[in-house]
Amino acid sequence: MKKKMTYGAETRELLLHGAEKVNDAVRFTVGPQGRGVLLASRTGAPELRQRAAALAKEISFRDVTENAGAALLREVGEKAAERAGEGAELAMLLAERVMWEGNRRIAAGFSPVTLRRGLERCVPVAVQALREQAVRGPDRRTMAALACAATRDDTLGRLIAEAVEQVGTEGYISVRASDTSACRLEREDAFCLERGWISPYMATDKVSQETVFDDAAVLVCSTPINSICDILPLLNEISFGRERLLILADSIHDEVKKSFVSNLAQGTVQLCAVCVPGVGQAKQDWLADAAAYTGTVVYGTAEHPDLKAACLRDCGRAGRVRVTRENTRLERGKGGTALEAHLAHLRALRRLDNNELEDEILRRRIANLTGNMAVLRVGAVTELERRFLTEQAPGAIRAVFDAAQSGVVPGNGVAFVRAAERVNAFAAALDGEECEGAKLLAAALKAPLMQIAENLGAEPGVVLAAVEEAQGTAGFDAGSGELRDLFAVGAVDSLNTCVAALEVGVGLAAQILTVDAAVLIDAVPIEDMPIPDDLHLTAGDFV
Repeated sequence: MKKKMTYGAETRELLLHGAEKVNDAVRFTVGPQGRGVLLASRTGAPELRQRAAALAKEISFRDVTENAGAALLREVGEKAAERAGEGAELAMLLAERVMWEGNRRIAAGFSPVTLRRGLERCVPVAVQALREQAVRGPDRRTMAALACAATRDDTLGRLIAEAVEQVGTEGYISVRASDTSACRLEREDAFCLERGWISPYMATDKVSQETVFDDAAVLVCSTPINSICDILPLLNEISFGRERLLILADSIHDEVKKSFVSNLAQGTVQLCAVCVPGVGQAKQDWLADAAAYTGTVVYGTAEHPDLKAACLRDCGRAGRVRVTRENTRLERGKGGTALEAHLAHLRALRRLDNNELEDEILRRRIANLTGNMAVLRVGAVTELERRFLTEQAPGAIRAVFDAAQSGVVPGNGVAFVRAAERVNAFAAALDGEECEGAKLLAAALKAPLMQIAENLGAEPGVVLAAVEEAQGTAGFDAGSGELRDLFAVGAVDSLNTCVAALEVGVGLAAQILTVDAAVLIDAVPIEDMPIPDDLHLTAGDFV
């Protein structure tokens, strides 16, 4: 296995070159006038991308050390996007600028370790400066402006702000394709299961193939129903009382399905059966949530192992049940105190140190139980535009949720410039080369504003000087091309997005500054095999 070894300044230069090349591809996406990048797909037509993390994944270089620099910068973008949904391009821009400023100072004789120490001491100061600029509880107009800037589409941005306002901070918004060219918002104010009836003969409306029950009993079972005898006592009780029954089970045997259909045809019972989606713990979570929402227990568990003991009195209740081929909706569940206790348990789990996936699952479960869910249908005239908007929407939704919870700061890079002023003031208290590390961070924090100004077609140095002189929340407005109060025009960024970009970008770049050697696996070129001159093929060779 061939290895490539580099040392000292050569290593840092190659790492910086790789990071710079990636940054050159994504820096045009920064800011309200950020542009897209056309990305070649392995099959079909090229795709239009504007998310920095997705773009960086597709960039690689022949030189392994440059490729390592690109991979490190890509990791910065991915971690920032994981923490805040947005901000990957800001984090990558800050990281690359810290690497560039640091290499320049190391070449001048400064110690990499001391520069890193100064950087790490100043990051909390810059973060605190960002937090002090934040305004809590932004109004709908501000959130709409934030969403429009993130999606690059006014209609979609306004729909996202409307959805967040409707579902609240504990809500959940899913993104799906629209069946038309228009974007629209669908509110889900019921407990929903992404699975429908097990047989179309259970539909009460044969035209729409939909089952609708008013005031229905609900049986929740975590074990397979393999015999009709397992629930025969309950079915008899349902039949005598002329009740309606919804069965939510792990699985149902084919013979039991036939028995259900036969009884439905004879008019003996009114029931609908649904096999709960998911596998393993995910399926158990669906069952537990359904039981809590309807005020019943989960049969087939250690607490309630005997399904034959199920009776109408112990079943849950829903004011209305609507079941189609693809999904099940329960409205006005009778969970009561059991539901409140279950929600309190889920909220306590959210306060633990969860990863992004676990937190999203818990948030979706809470939203489903409280009826705070919405579906954002993304449509467009062309498939290229629809894919682009669909890619932009989740990050914008996350940024608006974060803004509603943590607040917003002045956008267009102004918040970072104000933080740089605080870092410069803090640098005066540092000694020697640590002070130079603080100045390095202050210089890097001005990079987002200068790049945004460049993307707007303005002179970066002139804009920076004007913003530094103006102070406060004044910044360069993309719409008018003048210095204005950014809160007044809605040019804001989520506080969490800026903090994530700063901590992730500067944190990893500071570590790279202390790299003094690299031992990497080099690619071995594969030489083409020579074709013999006397090679002759006949038709028989292909049989």
